Amino acid sequence: MKQKKVIKILDDLGIITVTEDSTYNDKRECVYADIDILNIKYLLSLDFDDLTNLISVKLAPKVDNPVAPAFIASTTNSTRVINTKAFRVFLSKVFSTLIKHKIKLLDDKENKFYKLFDRRTYTLYIGDGTELNWDARSKNGNYIIYADQAGYGQLLYKLYNIPKPNSGNCMSNLLGSYVNLLDILDYIDTEEDEAKTDVSSGDTNFLEETLDCLKHLNLSTDDVICVAYDDVYMSWETFAKNADFRYDSGLGNAEISDNIRIYTKNYIIYRHEYDGAEEWRAIITLDSATSKKTQLPNDAEVDFKAD
Repeated sequence: MKQKKVIKILDDLGIITVTEDSTYNDKRECVYADIDILNIKYLLSLDFDDLTNLISVKLAPKVDNPVAPAFIASTTNSTRVINTKAFRVFLSKVFSTLIKHKIKLLDDKENKFYKLFDRRTYTLYIGDGTELNWDARSKNGNYIIYADQAGYGQLLYKLYNIPKPNSGNCMSNLLGSYVNLLDILDYIDTEEDEAKTDVSSGDTNFLEETLDCLKHLNLSTDDVICVAYDDVYMSWETFAKNADFRYDSGLGNAEISDNIRIYTKNYIIYRHEYDGAEEWRAIITLDSATSKKTQLPNDAEVDFKAD
């Protein structure tokens, strides 16, 4: 479908307004438009190839509504052009999906869904027919939901658990298939409650991890001057008494505060987190950094380029 035809469809639907002064008829690789769908502000992105054929469509919520779902149109073959029918189906499906999941789930479960699953992406796969499937991964990295079209206006939800990093298992396990999304949330609630009562849950002991870090830096607990946490500080003994617990250090939500600092004479030890994977890291103190180095004079010339 050519860009000119896409723009006419959007103009007919009132999504954009084409005037003599507008630049929507320019031959460019991407067209953007702001859309309001059920009081949710979206940015519509239309990508075109060199021949101005529509090749991808994306509707992403604006920053003021980060929990709203995003919508992407794609073909089964990435080189295929999205045709007029598929584009119209995509736009209608966006509205119908928002009505189903944004209006009918206006209760406690919706907030729970947003809490567990921080991002919902609905993808319209365009092949021989049209269908609207989506998937979402939970914030803690433990679950993933696949929603597949099971009939006109119906979805079948499948819940999988995601193996822990370094667990030796790389395959997700199907935990069940559900007709109602709320049943999945109830199941997850039960699993989460059972995990909380299991005192042995978690792959890492926080205290042992800290002791290993000190050992790696050739330090002992006697070298610890204090441990700072938020706006308080404490002795090593107080820290150790409260740090003897297990947690999941792998991907998912960070479970240990990143506002903890262990101060020693030569190092400041701090928490580092990336995509939920967390660990101790250290930087040397100023006294330690300068004690074994020679200071350059103020008029020295330095070449900072890599060798």
